[in-house]
Amino acid sequence: MDILIGLLIIAIGSFCQSSSYVPIKKVKEWSWESFWLIQGVFAWLVFPFLGSLLGVSEGGSLFELWGAGGAGMSILYGILWGVGGLTFGLSMRYLGVALGQSISLGTCAGFGTLLPALFAGTNLFEGNGLVLLLGVCITLAGIAIIGYAGSLRAQNMSEEEKRAAVKDFALTKGLLVALLAGVMSACFALGLDAGTPIKEAALAGGVEGLYAGLPVIFLVTFGGFLTNAIYCLQQNVTNKSMNDYAKGKVWSNNLVFCALAGVLWYMQFFGLEMGKSFLTESPVLLAFSWCILMALNVTFSNVWGIILKEWKGVSAKTAYSNVITPAEGISVRFIDAGHLLGSASIEVTIREEEAEKKIVFSGDVGNLDQPIIKDPKKVTEADYILIESTYGDRVHGDVRPDYVGEFTRILKETFDRGGNVVVPSFAVGRTQELLYFIREIKEKNLLPDYPNFEVYVDSPLAIEATNVFNKNVKSCFDEDALAIIEKGINPLVFPGLKTTITSDESRMINFDTKPKVILSASGMCEAGRIRHHLKHNLWKKESTICFVGYQAVGTLGRKLIEGAECVKLFGETVEVNAKIESLKGISGHADRNGLLDWLSGFENTPQHVFVVHGEDQVTDTFAEAITEKFGWPAMAPYSGGCVDLATGELIPDWILDELVDPDTIKHAYNAAFEWYCLNRAGYTTPLEQWRCTMMHGLYCGYTAGLDATGKAIGLPQDKRKLTTGKALIRYFCVPCKPTKTNGNRTWNLPKHAPEKWVLFKDYCKQDVITEYEILKRLEQYPVPEEEEFLWQMDIRMNAYGVRVDEELINGALAIDAISSENLTMEAIDITGLGNPNSTSQLKVWIEKQISGEISGLTKENVTELLSRSDISDEVRRVLEIRQQLGKTSIKKYVAMKTAEGEGERVRGLTQFYGANRTGRWAGRLVQMQNLPRNYLKTLDEARKLVKAKNYEGVRLIYGNVPDTLSQLIRTAFIPSEGQKFVVADFSAIEARVIAWLAGEQWVNEVFATHGKIYEATASQMFHVPIERITKGNPEYSLRQKGKVATLALGYQGGSNALIAMGALNMGLTEEELPDIVQRWRSANPRIRDLWYAVEEASLQTMLTAQPHAINGLIFALESDLVYEQHFLTVQLPSGRKLFYPKPFLQENQFGKAAIHYYTVGQQTRKWEVTSTYGGKMTENIVQAIARDCLAETLRRIEKKGLQVVFHVHDEVIIDAPMDVTVDEICNLMAEPITWAPGLILKGAGFESNYYMKD
Repeated sequence: MDILIGLLIIAIGSFCQSSSYVPIKKVKEWSWESFWLIQGVFAWLVFPFLGSLLGVSEGGSLFELWGAGGAGMSILYGILWGVGGLTFGLSMRYLGVALGQSISLGTCAGFGTLLPALFAGTNLFEGNGLVLLLGVCITLAGIAIIGYAGSLRAQNMSEEEKRAAVKDFALTKGLLVALLAGVMSACFALGLDAGTPIKEAALAGGVEGLYAGLPVIFLVTFGGFLTNAIYCLQQNVTNKSMNDYAKGKVWSNNLVFCALAGVLWYMQFFGLEMGKSFLTESPVLLAFSWCILMALNVTFSNVWGIILKEWKGVSAKTAYSNVITPAEGISVRFIDAGHLLGSASIEVTIREEEAEKKIVFSGDVGNLDQPIIKDPKKVTEADYILIESTYGDRVHGDVRPDYVGEFTRILKETFDRGGNVVVPSFAVGRTQELLYFIREIKEKNLLPDYPNFEVYVDSPLAIEATNVFNKNVKSCFDEDALAIIEKGINPLVFPGLKTTITSDESRMINFDTKPKVILSASGMCEAGRIRHHLKHNLWKKESTICFVGYQAVGTLGRKLIEGAECVKLFGETVEVNAKIESLKGISGHADRNGLLDWLSGFENTPQHVFVVHGEDQVTDTFAEAITEKFGWPAMAPYSGGCVDLATGELIPDWILDELVDPDTIKHAYNAAFEWYCLNRAGYTTPLEQWRCTMMHGLYCGYTAGLDATGKAIGLPQDKRKLTTGKALIRYFCVPCKPTKTNGNRTWNLPKHAPEKWVLFKDYCKQDVITEYEILKRLEQYPVPEEEEFLWQMDIRMNAYGVRVDEELINGALAIDAISSENLTMEAIDITGLGNPNSTSQLKVWIEKQISGEISGLTKENVTELLSRSDISDEVRRVLEIRQQLGKTSIKKYVAMKTAEGEGERVRGLTQFYGANRTGRWAGRLVQMQNLPRNYLKTLDEARKLVKAKNYEGVRLIYGNVPDTLSQLIRTAFIPSEGQKFVVADFSAIEARVIAWLAGEQWVNEVFATHGKIYEATASQMFHVPIERITKGNPEYSLRQKGKVATLALGYQGGSNALIAMGALNMGLTEEELPDIVQRWRSANPRIRDLWYAVEEASLQTMLTAQPHAINGLIFALESDLVYEQHFLTVQLPSGRKLFYPKPFLQENQFGKAAIHYYTVGQQTRKWEVTSTYGGKMTENIVQAIARDCLAETLRRIEKKGLQVVFHVHDEVIIDAPMDVTVDEICNLMAEPITWAPGLILKGAGFESNYYMKD
């Protein structure tokens, strides 16, 4: 009874050990070395130490016991065992729980049992020693079986399956590591044996036998821990995984599973020592206890292997009719299709919640009665059938051709002429059939005059394929071929058969003058060695070229069959003198009747049959034949066609027809989205076939949203967009949270809510109605072709995207998290507030500190408070912290991270016609138009620190961490690998355009000569020679006034415009601003006159309804009385128009008649009335012309084949090859524009490895 109890205790401990590696799968975000070290603390220190205390007698101590002798050797053996334990964990990594533990523990069992016995002087060839040896031999035999099973597993697993079951599966490396682990792990048994004096001392002290060995176990595991700790820490440094220990959010989870792994692991030795105390009556079992433990570990580890599905793949090689389960809810079965060796029809059964569908794809169905391989096997049941139609409109004939007889005739006639028979043959299938025929010809002596003719197989692939045929005789050969094999004859081998592998061997064939047969690929003569043999034989009248398969239109084989008199080979013209023959009817494909016969095997009526893999006309004809013969619904879908198998819904054929019809123009609202999605889904259509109704609306001055545009344009209620869409889009088009209620699904499908699906389709239909109604109302105001082309360019640019520096983004986010936490903690320390980021809490605190009220804590309020001299250092520091925490630049990094897609690229950064008053592009996602400027001189060094996530380095060198991150935001955009950024910007584009448009000659002359517009403006304003306005002269202070005036006053602005441009921050006083305004207007009379001319022309146009033209601009009223669309338009020099919707005259706030029109309010974002005046309209016009200049440059850049990745205001950023220079781009920008004669433009720029503001 004691023996049974002892074995049971050992078994319990073994089961715990075998379970100890399962928790590793629950450890999150730690590398292997981090997990191994922390679980080792529990497995080899904490729990063994606690266990060792049970082995100390009352009044005794562990140190007294260890002093009994053997402690040093136990630790030494423990260190050696540690090497085994270390590699033991690696074996789990490479082989999985089942295989890794099996081999490691099996080896450990053998050596751990034998070595202590040998050291004790036991004779292993007699008595108890022989019993031990036999037991070990049995163990090693088990290891061999497991290793063989593992090799089968590796052969039968795909790479994906290997990675799914075991993340780093590697059989060869894993076996070596596991064997080393086993041998070194055996040192644990030696360590226990070396500690025998300690165990005896414990027993002598009165400790129960159950616990006496536990102090020794601690010594051995302590030695093992030393080895593992050193290695793991070294790996942490090497792999830069030391920060695993800083991942606070996973510590609680990982600590629990490491502790669980540790206690489970330790239980094996706790159980071993307890169990051995019950085996003292059986010396053999006592000596064999180590092997018993290891053997049980192997057994239980394999149980876990089965539970964890690690042995998936260790079965007979995938055979026909075997059911495979590649994923939960999906099963697959292969059925012999009889086309080629290994060809298969595929039956896929999909289970999704309560729905189950069976889909059968025929694959290439084979011809009946083909030599060697079996006839195609029929399938009996399917919900959906996909059937090929290669020969769906052809019939091979009722009588099977006499291939052997026909081929014999060709051989005899050719050999009689003294020529060669050259056969272009497909490497797999056709070559083997011909060998089969030739063997029969030779065996039956059908060519008695040429019994020993030679046959060359000159195709490495065909030779390898023939070897595959020979290895799959029993499973794939038909009865006739098997009957030949049973006679001891290989049906593919015969005397005179020669194979050539190397190119030299191939060339030598053509130097042999004897008549011969040459089988070579490719079968259609498009590539491969066959072309060399044709070159050497086509011109010979005595030779024959024998085709044995289908020749596609346009191939060399097809040309020869159709009677070509000469062909080109390797650049030479070769006359066709050889006889061209063809073995009619030899085909591996089933014909029309064969395909229908294969379909007749289905015993149920399928929901639908899809005819695929054939020419368009053939697929349609064959689909009709299926419906006619069986009465089944059948169709030939287009490539990329979509079918919802769960509901049976199909996209109608006419829609697919129109999508691929090049003559059909596709209209959509936000067509860029539709085009991109459809192309990604397989419905490839050129962008030129698309028109965007949203862009059309923006061009005509309307807003971007479909609902808002429909209302603004005045659609009746029944033509407007439905309001139910947002909820339905969220339901069907956004992933849902998996719950028990929804069956843990992540997507809502039509079948989950049929009523909602009907509503969703109605909603989509109504969208189309709304789009169509908008289009009808805008058709009278067409978008110019040049704008359509620019729209297409914009979409292509957005689809290409710009690469982002992922390492910099991650570093910035990490440093910001540390910075924000530190700044917040500093604010808490200063203020004592629970949440110093709370505006209300902080406002009260500041008011208390300064003994007064403040209006708020906006950005402007904080700046104003910081300018005060009467605030304390504590208040000043808190305000600085708030200023730093208020930096919004980190949101740009988050936006980039969110928008980052395939290839580390952000796409869709610009919105075409986003500023619809001028047609300028707007920013999207990251909002490139308002990126912070950079003024750091050491951007490269700052980038390196941020990439390294070196918060302290950034803080010590640059001080203000948020500001540094803000300056680096631009540099997160980087060129593609091997490219550089070329960045070029128009210089003073608006100042140049307005001077050109107004005819302000002195300004034009400045831009045509020295270009110093700020100095020249100051000179004109203050009547000071421009030579005096240089650094060092007192007159240089006037340059600042000339600059702010040039930037602020071009559009009829006054003092407020100067203040908004920052005049007061430049040292100017408010009192001197009116004088600056007056002086600038006096210096620029033509520009001043332009404002009033623009206003007068627009007013007269409204009053008279007649066009008015000034300075190359044409003002007009355009109306459509049917749909009540009215616009004031301004035609620009480029031919493009600006639109002011629904204009009318009304007094403005100054009591003056002014033009009013509808637009989206800047503040309210609603469709509302606003007024305009000459200066404002001039601003619209000038910015629109500047935009057209940029558009002209974009076209020029595209013509040069260069890729713009984005553009901001008047600046272009090009992802350029290394040989492109910035001067080239600047020269493009400066080239004259045909529609703007006399406009002087200039570009300036730089080249860089990242984007920045130069």
